[in-house]
Amino acid sequence: MNGHHKFSQLTKKFSEDRKAEISQKTAQLKTKMDSTLEEREKQLLAMSDKAIDTSDIPELDDTFWENAKVVKPMPKTAVSIPLDDDIIEWFKKQGKSYPTLINSVLRSYINTQQNKID
Repeated sequence: MNGHHKFSQLTKKFSEDRKAEISQKTAQLKTKMDSTLEEREKQLLAMSDKAIDTSDIPELDDTFWENAKVVKPMPKTAVSIPLDDDIIEWFKKQGKSYPTLINSVLRSYINTQQNKID
């Protein structure tokens, strides 16, 4: 398998108690991350525009807009692939745009692999 294992293959040797413990800890970490992000979002929304430091963001002048181009998103192809039940359940729990999230995860993986080759 040269370093790439299916999640179910990695966990099949775990006891049911261990799987439940991993699942519980994963859920706790996600809850903590979500609450941290929500707190940060509240802080940012409470800030006035003047309080936001934009000194590292260049102004967009007329030259920028004259040279700006509309970039269309890459076309997508609908496919049907078999996925492990736990994988698809996890992505579905992330929200209604889970197919987009799956695409983003795959895109990130490809970019990482290409960077290793380059």
